[in-house]
Amino acid sequence: MPHTTILDKKAHFVEQNIYSSYNFRVNILKGVSFVASEYLEHKLSLLPDLPGCYLMKDINGKIIYVGKAKNLKNRVRSYFKSSHEGKTARLVSEIADFEYIIVSSDKEAFLLEITLIQKHRPYFNIKLKQGNNGYPYIKITNERDPQIKIVNSLLKDGGYYFGPYPNVYAAEETVNFLQKVYPLRRCNGFQNRPCLYYHMGQCLGACFKVVPEEEYARQIKRIKSFLNGNVGACEATIDSENAKSSC
Repeated sequence: MPHTTILDKKAHFVEQNIYSSYNFRVNILKGVSFVASEYLEHKLSLLPDLPGCYLMKDINGKIIYVGKAKNLKNRVRSYFKSSHEGKTARLVSEIADFEYIIVSSDKEAFLLEITLIQKHRPYFNIKLKQGNNGYPYIKITNERDPQIKIVNSLLKDGGYYFGPYPNVYAAEETVNFLQKVYPLRRCNGFQNRPCLYYHMGQCLGACFKVVPEEEYARQIKRIKSFLNGNVGACEATIDSENAKSSC
């Protein structure tokens, strides 16, 4: 029988306490199941049956993952009530705390998730992707009449780039939203008559008139603010537009 030293016993005690603090069990065939601590269980019991975004934090209070949910209670609890493998298993093993933000709709949750990811750059949203190739960016072009579009690569062309986004759908939804709230140019340029998008309020009118550079600059400033996480200003703009349309 091998000799056991006091140091060995201390090491074993520390190891056991580390596993107890995370409180998880491993099943090689079914993946990894995680059991929440009493602190997390209490917070999980307070989650609402409402749409929103959740922010997972590590033991140092750093945001490591941002997600969205139609039902916050069901989605967040699923991390600790289900078996996981790979990246998700590693994520859950590092969750020490979480916060959540309630919103009024799935659409709002989607937009908020994107802005929170861009603002906090959580490790498990950004860093664990296998490179950035193939992930879309949102670009504001460097032109007299700028456009906002989706691209797959970064170029040194004077344009503004935001991303990468988790998938094309996320980028497309964001661009579609911004084109309605803060339009730039959606047409192919001057054509001596207003384009369809101008009539829809999604183009400033470079198709038939000279749009002041100052007007583009104001819109670009608002777009950049939104993409950098300032959702409040955008919500105020939407509320103002809704108030006008109801008059």
